[in-house]
Amino acid sequence: MRPILGLILSLVIVSAEQPQMFPPGSLGHDADWHHFRSDQLSGCLRSFKEASIWQASRKHAPGAVYRFMWLRSFHSAISVRLDITADGAAFLTIKVSNGCCDCAPPPAGTKQKPFQVKTTEKGISAAQVRQFLSGVKAVHFWTLPSRKDSLPAPDGADWVIEASNDGRYQLIDAWSPPTGDPANVLGRLMLFDLAGLHLSNKEVY
Repeated sequence: MRPILGLILSLVIVSAEQPQMFPPGSLGHDADWHHFRSDQLSGCLRSFKEASIWQASRKHAPGAVYRFMWLRSFHSAISVRLDITADGAAFLTIKVSNGCCDCAPPPAGTKQKPFQVKTTEKGISAAQVRQFLSGVKAVHFWTLPSRKDSLPAPDGADWVIEASNDGRYQLIDAWSPPTGDPANVLGRLMLFDLAGLHLSNKEVY
């Protein structure tokens, strides 16, 4: 019994020591729902070996960061992060997994694959940054509510967009947003305009 108890206590301690990825209450009005969503999405970010943008914003880290995490029911999880330095240089980090995040259960009748990620990094031109930031401004990103009002459907995709700029933090958590929705607009800008990914229409939902 003691070894088992020790293992349980060590897991609790490790969990408690992990930094919070999202601000309290940012993923739902209900505290239990927020904690559930925070644990789920934080697990996916850690699978991608991504740090907390919110924590960085609290330290007033210089420059700006925009990150889109895309979690689909039937296709690979993808993360696209745009880092803009204080002097205006911009870099894109694209992470494409071999399946769903390991924080989610595998489909019925299948075994969970070891979570693997292919990472690509590239520079982004000033013109591309200006075009993306114009899109950010056009959808009024920094004034949008972060909470999701409805529960996810059984099948679809999470479109999670975070940003930090000069100590400000913003979050959108949307479930399969329709064309024209701010999350859809910014997600597509990061996937196609910046990352240059080639996806079929059936892969985008």
